[in-house]
Amino acid sequence: MSNPLVYFRSTFLPALVSVEVAGSPESLRRAAAQFLSDRPGLSVAAQASALREEFPCIETVTIRRSWLRRTVRLELALRSAVALARLKDRATGYLSDTGVLFEAPEGLYGVQRPIVEASDAGIEDLTAAAHLVRAAGEPGVTPAPLTGLRWIAAQDGGEARLEDGTVVLWGDGRWLAQKLVRLREAVSDARAHNEPVVPFVADMRYFEDGKVLLRPLSSLTFSMR
Repeated sequence: MSNPLVYFRSTFLPALVSVEVAGSPESLRRAAAQFLSDRPGLSVAAQASALREEFPCIETVTIRRSWLRRTVRLELALRSAVALARLKDRATGYLSDTGVLFEAPEGLYGVQRPIVEASDAGIEDLTAAAHLVRAAGEPGVTPAPLTGLRWIAAQDGGEARLEDGTVVLWGDGRWLAQKLVRLREAVSDARAHNEPVVPFVADMRYFEDGKVLLRPLSSLTFSMR
């Protein structure tokens, strides 16, 4: 097992023997230590701030001092990535579980799907997207796995695609759990009464009125490759 700490000497802290960088994965830990080693004039607080600015994938840097060991320990905690992110059809990193867009070194995360097109999404939209992605990631919650999500208009909310070709017009972010239950029920019932089975558009925008509208997928445009 590899050592979870990377050490470097700080000339700005003469009373301390070393600064420790802790956290995983090792590649990020070593990159962070090298980054700080190249900036010896920073205070501990400035080091923590600089790390978060240089590496947006770092969510928190906790400072722990040991006067007995004469060390400072910087504990890195990564953001949790729930989806790939795009802006104007260009890959731009990841969406966190709290709705934050961030970049990360290649290979740091293994996330491949879903893809969130965030070009027209505001902060509340991204937060709702993160909640949806997390909820839809539970086995059996949706008729098929969620593969893509984008925004079509403020009043219409998000438009999603499932792996089986189903397109869902989500509306706003309210009643997420209830919408997921009704979506699964409505699609399952429609498939049971339609042969051959074809992809559907499930319109949840009128959920507040007790309506879930289904129609066969025809010319609705949705690009999430």
